[in-house]
Amino acid sequence: MRHCDKLSVTVSPTNQCNLRCVYCMASSSVEQSSPIDIDINFAKKGIEDALAGFPTGTKAKILRLFSPGEPIQRMNVI
Repeated sequence: MRHCDKLSVTVSPTNQCNLRCVYCMASSSVEQSSPIDIDINFAKKGIEDALAGFPTGTKAKILRLFSPGEPIQRMNVI
């Protein structure tokens, strides 16, 4: 999305969840058996570009971490 100003960045470090809410798809056995973690280099490049204002010069001011359950369960990625 090089053509857009990125005013905020949301990083989802993993699809794994440490909660077991019965109504949530992240608690399904399929989701839990196929864990996916974000590629750290991809995330770093996206964050760096957004904070530097690439390509339009408008710098992102918000960085959020988001995932099902607790996003800091993947502290090695964060």
